[in-house]
Amino acid sequence: MIMIEKMIQGQLEEIFGGSMSEGHRLRFEAKLETAMQHKERQKNNVRRLIIWTAAAAACLAIVITLNINVSNDTEEPFAEVHNYYSMLLEEEMKTTMQALDKMDDTYKTEVWQDIETLLGEPIPFREDGEQNTSLMIAAYSSKIEALQQIKNNIQINN
Repeated sequence: MIMIEKMIQGQLEEIFGGSMSEGHRLRFEAKLETAMQHKERQKNNVRRLIIWTAAAAACLAIVITLNINVSNDTEEPFAEVHNYYSMLLEEEMKTTMQALDKMDDTYKTEVWQDIETLLGEPIPFREDGEQNTSLMIAAYSSKIEALQQIKNNIQINN
């Protein structure tokens, strides 16, 4: 090991002082570019993972919040309608997130903030039965329609 080190130190000028051949330089640049592309793909994968995780957390928070708002004293049909529309909203959120994942990074953050604002709006809940169910259906329907419009805009612009 010491002999190799001395030999390298004795030939430092030859090793590092000379110019690289053109072929060596081109191969090095190609490898460097490939490595940089791989690193960029890894960054994009991490960004996608963060976005999907945030979307899943937002969906989970919405479902938990909505389930907390539905008390055990409510009528069974109300709970069934709530669960049905909650499922529809969650499915539309998944398809919208798939479209958002394919979107250019330039506007992705702004669109995601719009979606978070939309989903953050509470579903109305009152104690007076029938009117409560119709308010809930209207609120869910408007959120689902808004997500569909966002998804359609993303697909048109991509």
